[in-house]
Amino acid sequence: MTRLERTVDVDVPAHRAFEQLTRYEDYPRFMEGVREVRTLDATHLHWRAEDKGTEREWESEITAQVPDQLLAWRNLTQPQKMGEIRLEPLSDVQTRVRLRMDFELMCPVEQIEVTEAQAAQRIEADLQRFKELLEAGQKNRPEAAQNPSVKQEAWLPRLMEVWEEPLSAMRRMSQEMEGVFDRFLARPLGMTHWGAQGKRSWSPAVEVARRSGQLIICADLPGLKREQVNVEICNDKLTIEGDWQAQPQDDQVEYRRSERNYGHFYRAIPLPEGIDPNGASASMHDGVLEITLPVTPQQSQGRRLDIDASQGR
Repeated sequence: MTRLERTVDVDVPAHRAFEQLTRYEDYPRFMEGVREVRTLDATHLHWRAEDKGTEREWESEITAQVPDQLLAWRNLTQPQKMGEIRLEPLSDVQTRVRLRMDFELMCPVEQIEVTEAQAAQRIEADLQRFKELLEAGQKNRPEAAQNPSVKQEAWLPRLMEVWEEPLSAMRRMSQEMEGVFDRFLARPLGMTHWGAQGKRSWSPAVEVARRSGQLIICADLPGLKREQVNVEICNDKLTIEGDWQAQPQDDQVEYRRSERNYGHFYRAIPLPEGIDPNGASASMHDGVLEITLPVTPQQSQGRRLDIDASQGR
């Protein structure tokens, strides 16, 4: 896997940059070769792109999302790719967009190969077009035209979008409402969906807590055995992944309703600074995976200075 990191400073607030990042249907406007991005559910996207005359489709999963701060994702199918975008406010009206991507230089399915320099050039061009799209949209806002230094309230841009882009706003509101019903009606957050080539995938529900200097992560995996689950800590993420095969079909059984999850599952949890991966442990009881990670307190690099009165004037 190749890793590339690039940054670009945009003259918009962090919340405005995050809003644009979550308008996935707008990605073809600034990403080279991307023809369509379609939302499947709250955490899964379907992509269609063209590269060197070859059209390909794949699906990705949003693995982390912190409003106005972070958006992370990974491909569920070829080509292998994962990345994250962090937003760092430089002022009330300026934000640094920091992109990090890990990917294969050659897609084994289409045999499309690029050099690291070509990949870097494409990413830089995409970031530049993203900057232009953001800043052009900001200039067209009535508040920015009157006084660019005025900090806008987070709800005001969304209110303006209802008038500027009614269909897009209605789609986002519908997706947010689905997420609310999913949580209150006991539907898993990463609900079952159909991926490329009919592959079924799902994401387990997780709980993250802090206790006695340790980070405790629990995942609900009912019906699974520990040998069916893989847990890995890589860089600043913990991943839970595996496969759960469906029960053999019984011709004598007529299913009227099934809300159980089968097939491939995956979940990535960003880890805070200070995690000690060498001291991590995992256990599984009654269908609940529990992972314990020690958190090392960040040591201060400062020290106290005594004032020497004899050196005074």
